[in-house]
Amino acid sequence: MGQDSQAGAWGALSSLKEEPVTQPVSLPSFRVGKVLSDTFAIFFANFFRFWAVALVVMAPTAIGFWAMGVFMGPAPDAPMPADPIGFFISFFGTLAWVLASIAVMMAAVIYGAIEYQTGRKAPLVDMLKVGVRSGVPVVVAMVLSVILYMIGWMLFIVPGIIVAMMLCVTVPAIVAEKLGPLKAIRRSRELTSGFKWPILGCFLVMAVVAQVVNLALMMPMILGSTVNVTPGTVGFVYSAVTTTLMGSVYVFFGSGVASIYTNLRAAKEGTSADDIAKVFE
Repeated sequence: MGQDSQAGAWGALSSLKEEPVTQPVSLPSFRVGKVLSDTFAIFFANFFRFWAVALVVMAPTAIGFWAMGVFMGPAPDAPMPADPIGFFISFFGTLAWVLASIAVMMAAVIYGAIEYQTGRKAPLVDMLKVGVRSGVPVVVAMVLSVILYMIGWMLFIVPGIIVAMMLCVTVPAIVAEKLGPLKAIRRSRELTSGFKWPILGCFLVMAVVAQVVNLALMMPMILGSTVNVTPGTVGFVYSAVTTTLMGSVYVFFGSGVASIYTNLRAAKEGTSADDIAKVFE
């Protein structure tokens, strides 16, 4: 019996030694260069499709602003509106519509950007559907994020920047994980933890690029501002150009936010874009 026990024990030890040793999975690094490379690849490969979505969503807003004279502003000697209350209701109603338009557009672009990273191009109709479906939670999250950002900014500049970076992937969390506003904010805080300064570097580069392109595109408007045309024409042209530029900027930053999100998921969890996009199937 003693020999049998020893043999059994030795066999058990031998079997344990033969089990493969599991090595920890090496996660990819979160690199600013990789994020920016992905951002530009997404933006240029999908520019016209994303821009079309932006124009569809923003066109009613541009027409409303032009009709109200918001872009050009009233003349210095213009009388006050006959119905100030109605004017202010219309004004703030238009601003609310702008917020909703931006929310729908950003959600649609982020969905299209994630799909592109899987090797697919999302149809425009599907992008708009996702944008509309995500619109309400994105608007709520945007309002909450602005409040938190303003609190951080009032405390000091650095806390404001930290809050902004902490909340930067809230919208992708809503779109790609179908979270509510509060859960998406907490999810963004979790994903950005430990990466806020590299994320800030990404946004600084994107902001510089967007500003340079905006100035270049606005130069014809600035040079042509002395042309003798009617105020209505100026307002319409200015509204159209501003809307076009606004759409392009949001498309660019939407591509960047989607890239930051997918790279954070890869660095933190080892999750690929294909895994993320399964939620859309």
